[in-house]
Amino acid sequence: MPTPTETWRPVTRDDASGLTQLQIDFGITDEMLGYARDDYEQPHMEYDAESDTFLLIYNVPSDKPDTDGYLSEPMAFLVTDDRLITVGSHDVNNTN
Repeated sequence: MPTPTETWRPVTRDDASGLTQLQIDFGITDEMLGYARDDYEQPHMEYDAESDTFLLIYNVPSDKPDTDGYLSEPMAFLVTDDRLITVGSHDVNNTN
């Protein structure tokens, strides 16, 4: 049975080498990574048949201070090859 580190890979949006490695390891397309890296991406779902990758962008609470309450920011969940990949800011990935 695979271990959690074999089935879940968290990557931060600003980790260029980590994102490039996703393309190498799983064939994630530039388009899908573009959605995942966008700090202002709106929540939505995509499916890429070429790479057999499902993408969900979901807004999650952020630790960044805001005088009007709380902020949210996009987090990407990609599912491919029986793997879950999360792409978010450093703060968001640390709350998983």
